[in-house]
Amino acid sequence: MEAKDNRRLIESFSRDASFANAFESLFENASDAIYILDKRGNFVAINRKAEELTGFKREDWIGKSFRKIVPAKSLPKAIKGFLNVIRGKSIRFELELKTAFKKTVLVEVTSKPLIINGKIVGTLGITRDITERKQMEKKLQEYSEHLEELVEKRTKQLKEAHEQLLKSERLAAIGEIAAMVGHDLRNPLTGIAAATYYLKTKLGPKMDKTAKEMLDLIEEDIEHSSKIISDLLDYSKEIRLELTETTPKSIIKGALALLKIPKNIRILDLTEDKPEIKTDVEKMKRVFINIIKNAIDAMPEGGKLTIKSIKTNSKLETTFADTGTGIPQDILEKIWTPLFTTKAKGIGLGLPICKRIVDAHKGNISVESTVGKGTTFTITIPLEPELKGGEKAWLKGPESLLSTTTKA
Repeated sequence: MEAKDNRRLIESFSRDASFANAFESLFENASDAIYILDKRGNFVAINRKAEELTGFKREDWIGKSFRKIVPAKSLPKAIKGFLNVIRGKSIRFELELKTAFKKTVLVEVTSKPLIINGKIVGTLGITRDITERKQMEKKLQEYSEHLEELVEKRTKQLKEAHEQLLKSERLAAIGEIAAMVGHDLRNPLTGIAAATYYLKTKLGPKMDKTAKEMLDLIEEDIEHSSKIISDLLDYSKEIRLELTETTPKSIIKGALALLKIPKNIRILDLTEDKPEIKTDVEKMKRVFINIIKNAIDAMPEGGKLTIKSIKTNSKLETTFADTGTGIPQDILEKIWTPLFTTKAKGIGLGLPICKRIVDAHKGNISVESTVGKGTTFTITIPLEPELKGGEKAWLKGPESLLSTTTKA
């Protein structure tokens, strides 16, 4: 009964002129653009908001096809949508429209079949400008992505800081242990060294071959133990730089003089007596000795080590290229990490100390390696480092594993 009453009410309103006027007012003053198309896709009616949205006057629309205001790239979507509605479907989709302002506007179209006396005679559509909304969505998306990047970056920084803190605490512990036991260990080592020297001097020719080899082995182990203590102490304490004038050839010559080069290793020294540089000779010599020793260790079957130096702008670049076994990538990434080593005799502080010394000179040390072909270490230092404190400066003990700061 209620449905019949509603239907009668609607029919009575449709015959009433006031109802028609109300509908026309609603159509004309709607906040969204409203249009009516016939079955051929030509405009039959549009409201005021449609004029405002596109800039075209009403007379420019009526009788014209919707294809005239749709850009070529959006036309297939518009035609497909129109055909679906003519077949009786209700659809909603986004579309670009041409405007009289020589630009396009992005709209959301909601379209339904227009049915009179049970037949589809056209389409009724509501068009809403979503340009600003899409721009905001894009900005929000960009901000969201940027925020994710910031969160990821910050998380990475916090993770690195945490790792550095753990390593720093580990290093501090090493320094404390080294300082406490270094003196106590060196005392007995000195006694053992003195006793070994006495036995070799006293017995001399009376010793058989095996006894002499045993004493030589004791001396080697004393030297190795002493070096471990020195490395521990050196890495945990401040580095004091004393700059003097020298040449690349002079430093290499001094380093090679302190090394025992195996007969199956060929050293090709291509460094020159120029340019003159200011550096801490003893410490830089220590760096070069360490690099050369590593190169020798990497060529157990023999090979060649080529040492070259070249001036680039206001810096000296020295390269050490060996023909050894090379370093695998997974190990190459860890060689600057304190206490990391692949050697049976070693505690993994040689290269980290080298890096600290080079960093103290405001320089850089890098490495490239190919397994089976060899390794090249490159050390670059300024010809005259600008250090706080002049020609005598101190490098603070590492607060983190690889950080270095200079102070007077």
